[in-house]
Amino acid sequence: MVLMLVAYDSSRTHLEAQARETARRVAQQHEQSVSRAIEVRHEHAQAFLRSVEGCAVKLPREAASPSRSDAFGAVSRSLPRASAPAERGSSARAAY
Repeated sequence: MVLMLVAYDSSRTHLEAQARETARRVAQQHEQSVSRAIEVRHEHAQAFLRSVEGCAVKLPREAASPSRSDAFGAVSRSLPRASAPAERGSSARAAY
C-alpha cells in the first residue's frame, strides 16, 4: 500500500511538472506570435507612411493650405503601390 502511494505521488508530481512546462512553452510561443504580428503591423504602417510621405505638399508658412482634393489625390496615387492586401488601407483621415 505504501509503495502504491509513493508511486502515485511520484507520478502525479511528474505529470504536474510536465503540464507546467507545456503551459510555459505554449504561453511563450503565443507571446512570440503576438509580438511578431505587432512588428509586422508596425512595418506595414511604416511602409505606408513612407509611401505617403512623398505626397506631402510643402508650402511656405504664409501660403494657404492645400486643397483636400490635392491631398486625397496624392494619397490615392500611393495606395496602389501597396503589394500585400494587409498594406492597403481601407480609409484615411486627412487633418489640416
